[in-house]
Amino acid sequence: MANANDTHDTTNDGARARELTARGIDEARSGDHAAAVGSFKEAETIARENGLLDLAAGAAVNRGWALWLAGEKDDSIEAYEAGAQLAREAGDSTRLMLALGNLGIAHTAAGRHEEALAVYEEYLPLVVDDPDEEIDAHLNCAIALVNLGRYEEANGHLDEAERIAQDNKSAAIVSVYLSRGAIRERIGDNDEAFGLYWKAFDTVDEERDPGLFGTVMLTLARAYIRSGEDAHASDCYGEAERAFRYTEERDRLAQALHEHAAALLHVGLVDQALEAWREEEPILREMGDHLALGECLLQQALATRERMSDFSSDVKFTEAAVAFRRAGAIERLPELIQAHALWLREHFMDTNAMKRMREVFEALAESPNAAVESRAHALHALMLADAGDHEAAFGAIDRAEAVAGGAGDVEAVTGARARRAYVMARAGEPAEDVKAQLKAAEAHADAEGHGHKGAFAVEAVALEIEERCGEEYAGLLGGPLPEEVDLG
Repeated sequence: MANANDTHDTTNDGARARELTARGIDEARSGDHAAAVGSFKEAETIARENGLLDLAAGAAVNRGWALWLAGEKDDSIEAYEAGAQLAREAGDSTRLMLALGNLGIAHTAAGRHEEALAVYEEYLPLVVDDPDEEIDAHLNCAIALVNLGRYEEANGHLDEAERIAQDNKSAAIVSVYLSRGAIRERIGDNDEAFGLYWKAFDTVDEERDPGLFGTVMLTLARAYIRSGEDAHASDCYGEAERAFRYTEERDRLAQALHEHAAALLHVGLVDQALEAWREEEPILREMGDHLALGECLLQQALATRERMSDFSSDVKFTEAAVAFRRAGAIERLPELIQAHALWLREHFMDTNAMKRMREVFEALAESPNAAVESRAHALHALMLADAGDHEAAFGAIDRAEAVAGGAGDVEAVTGARARRAYVMARAGEPAEDVKAQLKAAEAHADAEGHGHKGAFAVEAVALEIEERCGEEYAGLLGGPLPEEVDLG
């Protein structure tokens, strides 16, 4: 998104508005978004009160930009809309274009595709003398129409974008091919989609436009991921990363690295995935993108959680929680802290695990999440049973099953019933009763249509009972574990 820089008015009031706007831009760029919003708001007020509608429009657009950087998406959209209206009243087409361009991006990011389409349709007539901007506007209209399922209309805009690109020998023809490919993929014609993506690859000049080359490779990587071809995807991600390193587009490099790491992890290449996330991490720290940093750190923690001799996960979980709090993403905390608590228990750090469980419930009080809550009560039950508080442990399992049942989360119900067997074993109940409870949990999973996951959950609990609860519970089920499934 762009900001508006106002320079032409020479009155005292205009000078003051310009000064505040310039200060706001500096504040926003330094990360002090709240101060920037205040400066832009004051500039806008001064300009409005003195009839300087063009300066007011610029300040409003800048306010929208600062709000967007601060994560205040709805308020940002309102500011852009105000900036666009002021620019219309001032007859200032330059600021109107800037306001509409940012507003279209904001509506698209918010999934408001009808609103985005209306904005880009207003934007189009303003850029008829600028081929590249006109092509971009047609492409944006096409994207909005595709998201609305109006493919024929989208193709009409792409036809016009392609005509303009060919008439002007514009490199934007590559973007047209990519957009056409996205439509074909959206309607299930993958062969045609890949043909168009590779046509874009054949057209782009890597040496003259490495950034566009990176875009093509990133598009191909994502398409290969969607088609289940992870090896091809990995190759394309590598090429995209190379291009973005060359262009020094660090935000796009971080994005490519993050996605590449997930693809590598999916095929079991844990060390290579960690290498990509570790390259991404300092980029995100430098950018101050705390939300993305939290996700990056969390993925590193989860990727190494099963390595009993690797204690880096402990630090990564803690740092991820800090990053999410800085980003204001409190909804991410319950699941993260629970994963940390589970890791601590798996590494026999029971005291610290119990501390984290208390933090999980505190986080759930701020950001309720039934799926996390049911699993948290089930995990808490194991910890209480380990501590010898069997009555409280059975109470926690009851709550886990009740929350899961109320939310219709049948997999969590299975998990709670399997973990009830662990509490029974810790309480010293007969092995036959414990075995019957495990079998009942497995039968529930079969009846609810998630038998494979249920079988793994039951076997995992059976092995934990054998490991922690004594020899009398050895071999409760017998047989090897089924293929591993992530229980979450």
